[in-house]
Amino acid sequence: MLVLGLGGGDVIRLIRTLCPGVRVDAVEIDRVIVSIARKYFGILTGSDLGIYTEDAESFVTRIRPGRYDLIIADLYSGDTMPDFETGTEFLRKLASALSPAGQLVINYSSLEVSPGDEKSLLDKLRKLFQSVLKREIYTHKFFYAPHTELKF
Repeated sequence: MLVLGLGGGDVIRLIRTLCPGVRVDAVEIDRVIVSIARKYFGILTGSDLGIYTEDAESFVTRIRPGRYDLIIADLYSGDTMPDFETGTEFLRKLASALSPAGQLVINYSSLEVSPGDEKSLLDKLRKLFQSVLKREIYTHKFFYAPHTELKF
């Protein structure tokens, strides 16, 4: 699994609880955030977690195709997201990094986002994935895009 954006480590704790022993690579650009996650939230590296302190956009360019079964993009600085996160090339690289049955989850804040920006992201995801689901929780929208078609 790949988590882009460490923050306080909530996603890491959830993965460790639900999927013990699963290997997670986490990417966080800010060394201070990594230090806080370790010191105050108990996010420690080990055989199940590697933390890479670098820009997610750069990290993604080096991922071999098919590497991850799940990618969670949770990239925020305050209430804003980096522009590259919704860019076609970045999304294409994320899709390529997924295994054939891989799944992408994007946490997309709705505080600073226009309806046109949201539609643009949805359109880009639909060009790369067979199915895309959107769920809203408070001020966040979660886009879920698996490589395989969803059947209900």
